[in-house]
Order: sequence, then C-alpha cells, then structure tokens
Amino acid sequence: MYSGEFTKRVKQSLDSFDFSIDAMREFEQAYRIDTIIADCKFQNWNNPEANFIGLVDHARTKLTDEKEGGTLEKHIWFSLENIFPFEIYHSPKFKTKSGEKEFIDILAYYDLGIFLIESKGLSIFDGAIEKTMDKKVLTTQKHIKKGIDQLVGANENMKRGTDFFDSKGEPISFNRNIVPHCIVLVAELLHFGDWKGIENLIMKTMIEKGIYLHVFDLRELVSLLKISQGIKEHFDYHLMKRAERFVEVQSIHIRSYPDLDKSD
Repeated sequence: MYSGEFTKRVKQSLDSFDFSIDAMREFEQAYRIDTIIADCKFQNWNNPEANFIGLVDHARTKLTDEKEGGTLEKHIWFSLENIFPFEIYHSPKFKTKSGEKEFIDILAYYDLGIFLIESKGLSIFDGAIEKTMDKKVLTTQKHIKKGIDQLVGANENMKRGTDFFDSKGEPISFNRNIVPHCIVLVAELLHFGDWKGIENLIMKTMIEKGIYLHVFDLRELVSLLKISQGIKEHFDYHLMKRAERFVEVQSIHIRSYPDLDKSD
C-alpha cells in the first residue's frame, strides 16, 4: 500500500491500472499492469428501491437514479432525521419576484444550533467513471466551491430575515442569532490531488463570513452521528471541535473516531 505525496508517478500508476482493466479507455503514457482475470456472469439484475420513512416525511431512492445528488440528499436527510425529528427540512424554499427558489438542500436546527447542508454527488452516471483520477479530483473540487458559494448565499438570506417555507408551504421559524454550521457534504472525499486551494478557501470564508464551514463526505457524517449517540447537542459540539481541528492542521482530510480511552 502506498502512502505519500500524490506525484506524477502515482497518477500514472492509477491511470495504468484503469487502462489494464479496460484498454478501450484513453490515457497518456499508460502502461499495462499484469492482472488476473476471473470470469463471471451477471444474471437477473435487480434494481431495488430504498424507502426511508420518517416522522413527518418519507423518501424513496433507486440504485440507478440518474439524479445522484438528489439521492445523496435523501440519505443525508434520513440520517439526520433521527436527531432532528421535527426540526429538519429537505429543500426548503423562499419566495422571489420570479417565483420560488430553493434556500438550501437540507436545513436542520434546534434552540442552540443551525445546520445548513449542501450535498454534492460525483455524478457516476454522467460520465465520471470515464474520467482520470486528476479529473475526478478537479470535478469534486469544482462541486465543493459551488457548494461553498451556495452556503454563503443561504447564510446571507438567513441573516436578512428572508422567510422560508417547507414543502407544504408552511413557514419555518427558528432562532437565527446563532453561528451556523455550513456543510458541503460530498459522496466521497478523494485523498488524491492538491487540496490547498480548497483549504485556504474554507479558512477565508469562515473568517470573512463568521460561520463554521465544513467539507466532508457521507462516511464522516455517519461517524459523527455514531459518536454523537443520537444527541443533537453532541453533534453540534463535535462539529465545533472538528472545525477547531481543521484550523490546527489546515487539512481537509480529517476523520472522526470515538475516544476509546475515555471512560464513561
């Protein structure tokens, strides 16, 4: 297993591995790696549906849904719904002169915390599987930058006192005098590539906009929820500590784990 910088040689090795599996794909300076092929056959392909039943809402997803971002949103919503059973909204809206506009992908809150979440999928069905690792990283970073812009806009709307509404048109009321946790949540946070530009952007945005800004993936969300044990105050606290850790190490690649040495 390799550990170290994402060098040109590492990129070439990854591309060559892809090339060795599928020689029809085009890569620059790719070479063939010796592989062992085990023949197999897929039969009776099933496309199962996943149904998420919440206290006040429900969602349904399919493995082959082309709108992968929407599928990711539903998984995030359901994961958080256990902590915020009556205080979480999927795609709340606000009114403009030209009609309704989405405020944020997911809004959750309680009396001491606000959580604004923008989800960004990798768009596997939209050609991401054909991209080199370099392009996958650049695409993910592009999505993250867009998500940060959307979160900044959502926070400004919130501070202006804009009225928000749920899917049924009912007004959403919450305490806005709290520093919000603004989260860009991606399906997978790749460890390859240069992330210094994104890390600097996160720091700059937190300082200038006065918000907590997080970028992590679904795996990290699940870890945070497990550590929080279904308690919203714990979730809020662990996000704060995670932001502090980000400032200390200046790295986007942070994983949360339970403190096994800590006695209850």
